[in-house]
Amino acid sequence: MRKLGTLCLVVGLLVAVTGCSSLSGTWTVKEIVPPSEKGKFEMGKITFHSDGKFTAEVTYGGKVKEVKGTYTYDAKEELVTFKGEDNKERTYHLAKVCQCAMCKCNLQVWNVGAQKDWVATLVPAK
Repeated sequence: MRKLGTLCLVVGLLVAVTGCSSLSGTWTVKEIVPPSEKGKFEMGKITFHSDGKFTAEVTYGGKVKEVKGTYTYDAKEELVTFKGEDNKERTYHLAKVCQCAMCKCNLQVWNVGAQKDWVATLVPAK
């Protein structure tokens, strides 16, 4: 019985660690706070591919456009850098927020700087 408890603990820790280390998947912006800063993060939906590439739906001037490129993520520094087809780099803070090991996680994205001017919450796409 003790071995079973230890096994469950180890499996739970592995799920928690690996579940929160990968960004892979499709995420949709749920909200941006404050709403007045909505234009600071133009992505409405983003897919992080495991090979370091991304695809996003971006809104410019009221029109939705698909953008592709590469990304790097430094979990320790909580920084994600996107490099689009235009070769411009855009860097944001990004943290994966999980309530528990078995729960779905959300992403929080915010501006790089001394203080958070805005925060975008992204949820797993359905």
